[in-house]
Amino acid sequence: LSRDEIMELYEGSRHISVRDRDRNMEPLNDLFSVAHACLFADVVQYMIDRDIEYEPIALVEDVHQAIADVHMSGNMHKEVALDLPKYIEPNPALRPLLERIRSGKKSFLCTNSSFPYINAGLKYMLGDDWQEVRFRSLLDRVGGEYCAVLLSSSFVYQLFDVVIVSARKPKFYTRQRSFRNLDTGNTQVQWHAVRELRQGEVYTQGSLYQLAKLTGWGGNRVLYIGELEDEMRINTLEELMRSIQNELRSEPEAEVWPFFTPSNYEFVSHLVDIHEELQMEMEMLINANFGSVFRADTYPSQFAFFVQRYVDIYSARLENLLEYPSNHTFYPERIGMPHERPATTPRYE
Repeated sequence: LSRDEIMELYEGSRHISVRDRDRNMEPLNDLFSVAHACLFADVVQYMIDRDIEYEPIALVEDVHQAIADVHMSGNMHKEVALDLPKYIEPNPALRPLLERIRSGKKSFLCTNSSFPYINAGLKYMLGDDWQEVRFRSLLDRVGGEYCAVLLSSSFVYQLFDVVIVSARKPKFYTRQRSFRNLDTGNTQVQWHAVRELRQGEVYTQGSLYQLAKLTGWGGNRVLYIGELEDEMRINTLEELMRSIQNELRSEPEAEVWPFFTPSNYEFVSHLVDIHEELQMEMEMLINANFGSVFRADTYPSQFAFFVQRYVDIYSARLENLLEYPSNHTFYPERIGMPHERPATTPRYE
């Protein structure tokens, strides 16, 4: 859309209130939501091409329900598991990264997916032994012969200390439900209470509270690698925002009014148009469909805001962590406020 079309659609302002955003917009904060948006766009295009009249809100609700049904029923997981090479691209750096994380540290896997689906996917990506418990052996030469010496239990080799499936996130983070043991042979959930989390076992349901209680993990000692969720709600006064914007807009006009002529305004408007064209060209160089996920024109996108608000470190690809030593510490950069400017040394001639 052109700038004029955008201004017309949004009633003369490019500002979108929180109320309108929550009521009429769906944020794209992870890869799953992007696929969701593509499906919705395809359905809308199908309706338009065949001149089928539809109610937008009803279409949104139906797409939401269809996606929920295909996940809850497990049909999508079964379809993917039947042809893994078609849907999953193995990453050769994934296993070395997990081994690096596992070395000297504890690691856990927590997913909403079922065990058969996770087991099939991880076998394809990591190998059939992703869940096996093995011991490293040290070969020592004694009298010209080699003998294997079993090391202490701290050298147990396994990619994950705890495996949790069907976790039912996001409720996993807020409730205090206990874990249940899963018999992976026949995928039956056991009835007995879980008093400890053991290596080699698979658990289902549970909660973050129980995970911290049974393992002692918690606080800033845990690095959670996951996807962003849309849980941010900003409470602002819309009228106050409009008032501030009007004040900021009128103040510079009052200061420079005597020096401005109609030709000046035309020139400034022309510069604004050129700036928007150049900005659009730069965005298209990043991605021809939607530009940068971190920027909306010159401003941070909502996705960028969520990253700044919730994420300690972020990267385009997980294996980039392999470029750092295991004992590396990441320190955040100091973020300057608008009134802070870098100090400059005066120049004297």
